[in-house]
Amino acid sequence: MGDEPVTYAILQKSTGKFLPQFKGDYGASSVEPTYQDIMPPRLFRTEADAKSARRWWLAGHWTFNEDDDYPARISQKVASRNPDDVVVVQVSIVWSTQL
Repeated sequence: MGDEPVTYAILQKSTGKFLPQFKGDYGASSVEPTYQDIMPPRLFRTEADAKSARRWWLAGHWTFNEDDDYPARISQKVASRNPDDVVVVQVSIVWSTQL
């Protein structure tokens, strides 16, 4: 112990769910916390990266307005996203070559 790689994840304290690793057309702001046995948590290499993702996620669903001559990012607030309930946690990854 002690030499494990350290990463960070975003945890919803009230449910024990993590923001999941997500690949899709709508981006990470459109996902909700999920249990890790359903979808693996999204991992970040630095605490700063995780805090940035947390801030963007808390801001709401982000979309692009392409109706105007000047496309802009638009955030739609999500009432159920509570900043006091969502924290960045440190995650240690432990692996072994033994079965």
